[in-house]
Amino acid sequence: MPLPPGALSLQQLSSTAIDQALQAARGNLSQATRQLGISRQTLYRKLASRTHGSALNAIALDA
Repeated sequence: MPLPPGALSLQQLSSTAIDQALQAARGNLSQATRQLGISRQTLYRKLASRTHGSALNAIALDA
């Protein structure tokens, strides 16, 4: 079933929440995972699945 115009998919919502948590935590992965209520491993998996790991590398370089 297609989404209504302007609606975000669950994957898009998840990605936005992760981006916002990482930004609020200034790249601190532990703080972001606590804010999101997920484990570090889950965060790593979600980041890797959406960008094939390039986001993890960017975070590591920014920290």
